[in-house]
Amino acid sequence: MERAYAWVHAAARVLGNEGGEDATTVRRRFNGLAGAMRRHRGLAGALAPAIDLFAKVARSYRPGLFHCCAVPGLPRTNNGLEQFG
Repeated sequence: MERAYAWVHAAARVLGNEGGEDATTVRRRFNGLAGAMRRHRGLAGALAPAIDLFAKVARSYRPGLFHCCAVPGLPRTNNGLEQFG
């Protein structure tokens, strides 16, 4: 459980992009982490199926996942988008 928890928090840090990295760098970091999670999913024990689900959902969102890093000033959340403008 600790491993899966650490991976999910690492993904949140990458996507949070506190350092203001460009979209290509954030995408590369996230893809690397997601790949490591898939390769080492057995380390998550009983939560291994949750890693599979995380990977599936991340893949489905991937086309728009890094857009906010590519467009300067674009809010990161739907709530932020509602206030945008």
